[in-house]
Amino acid sequence: MFFNELKGKLKINKIIFLVIIFFILVAIIYFIKNIDNHRFINSVFTGEDPIWTIVDGKPLEYDLAITGYEGDFKICFPGDCSENIYISYKDYDDSIILFAGSEEYSPYEMWDYLPDYVSEIKSSDINFDKIPDLIIIGFQDRAEKIWCFEGQFDYGKDYPTFLLSEITSDAVMKYLKSDYKADDVVNYFTKDYLNGKFKSYQEAYSSIVDYYVICYKDGVKYDLHFLDGDDVPELIIDYVGNALDIYTFKEGTAYKVADFITYGPHETSGFKYVPYDNTIYICQLTCKDYRELINLGRIENDKVKWCYTRDSNFWNDLDHDDVPDEEELSDEVMESFEPEIFYSNYTDNELTDEQLKEEVDNLIELEYLPLHGTHTSEELKANFSN
Repeated sequence: MFFNELKGKLKINKIIFLVIIFFILVAIIYFIKNIDNHRFINSVFTGEDPIWTIVDGKPLEYDLAITGYEGDFKICFPGDCSENIYISYKDYDDSIILFAGSEEYSPYEMWDYLPDYVSEIKSSDINFDKIPDLIIIGFQDRAEKIWCFEGQFDYGKDYPTFLLSEITSDAVMKYLKSDYKADDVVNYFTKDYLNGKFKSYQEAYSSIVDYYVICYKDGVKYDLHFLDGDDVPELIIDYVGNALDIYTFKEGTAYKVADFITYGPHETSGFKYVPYDNTIYICQLTCKDYRELINLGRIENDKVKWCYTRDSNFWNDLDHDDVPDEEELSDEVMESFEPEIFYSNYTDNELTDEQLKEEVDNLIELEYLPLHGTHTSEELKANFSN
């Protein structure tokens, strides 16, 4: 009888134990389903709350400090995950998108564009172009992630816009691996150098070249040319056969005066310059070389400003498709066609048509030298130490 009573009590205790375990499991499932997982995980492992999470369901306006600029700048995070994350320039009634939402988004799915959460935001000039860049640290698809947005200069705006650079973002994530911090990102690219505090153009240009090596490895070439008339050369960064970046330097500060200006695939086309004359020439041949577009510019206010163009058509585009065909290039058509040449003036100088033609044609006839990169990063930096 004693043993039977003991068995009965043990069976009751086992049932109670299983019931308790069942309710604990239900509670855990409910907790996982309803908690803001990203905020919880971030708080546990970093000790900090994120700035915004995708499942908060609350819109947020985050005050953004942009280095070197004053104004009411805010990053606007949505409460509805179908909406975008964007920067609002309230003083200028403008905005730019940083991350795109989707109307098909649901809170229990991952979206490739919106972060799951954002933990840190920092503005810093990581590529030494005197335009602040934007670094956002967060979490996406259950992994830590860095988004580097390059600051973009717009002649029509008094503030920078930002464009996501996947090349820059991927480069720093390969190095840092995990536990990302915005200061670590800045230090990786700048190595504690601060634009505006360089001791020489050699020091500034070495730092710029280091940045390009991180992002592009051996994919670009470099050179120094005297473009604007002073005794400090400009740094030429050549995406060979594609485009140029140009940097200049003055009073401890590096400036990017040209940002990925394309010059075409032809050996006969490309950038040229007149040494020390501040005259830059770019020729683009298109339509099987039957159209020639020449742009003439100069460095002004730390940017390349295009002053004049000459646009020449050397064939009669009968069907208006911008493609010379056999009929259009026949002797009969070509002999009766006079080349069409158009001139444009983008300066403040008021010129008659004849004056404009004379000014542009005279500039085109100057003696130019090719403006391209020819050296590796090691070769260029070796010249700095000589």
